[in-house]
Amino acid sequence: MIDIVHLDDSKFILKAYRGRLSQYGYNCHCVLTVEECFEKLQSVDAKCVLIDYEMPEMEGPDVARMLKLDKRFRNIPILILTSSEKRESLLKAIYSGADDFINKEIDIEILACKINASIRHTELLEKAAELERFVTANAMVTTYCHEIRNPLTIALCMLGQKHENFLPAKYKSTKDALIRISEVLKRLEKISTVEINFESYDEDLQMVSIKK
Repeated sequence: MIDIVHLDDSKFILKAYRGRLSQYGYNCHCVLTVEECFEKLQSVDAKCVLIDYEMPEMEGPDVARMLKLDKRFRNIPILILTSSEKRESLLKAIYSGADDFINKEIDIEILACKINASIRHTELLEKAAELERFVTANAMVTTYCHEIRNPLTIALCMLGQKHENFLPAKYKSTKDALIRISEVLKRLEKISTVEINFESYDEDLQMVSIKK
């Protein structure tokens, strides 16, 4: 079953959608308030969020905007459900960042297909973004290897074998460090994109690491 979160102020509607969507492989986690929606999204790996447009607490597009501004949930597709067909409502939903605007009277199978399409579209975008990051990282590694190789070669030649016996201890340590750098460069030059990984460095930063 695919987990989705459904926000609506009507228990009747939540129950009806939950039962009907379960036939298409969706496990609806029903919530009645915006606060419950955020709490549920923190505890469930939801692949999609359904939001009612007309709610007493807050309109659906406003909730969608809040979710899209939250980095924890911004990539989750949002479908806004409404009984209204007004142009203004449609535009407000679109400008909020919602992925689709759907009439509540829609055939349940079509709704299930739209949910699936939104999930697949999001997954494709994430894969494309990840591939772009890997390609960029690979290009960065290649460039750095090229820029470092020439001065490193010169430095190693200056501290070459013929001067080994005359080098002060501190310069021998420098040569050892340069050799280690050279060995790392050789390894970097042989890596492929699939060997590149990303690790969290800070709250909003990541660093490139090479898989061992």
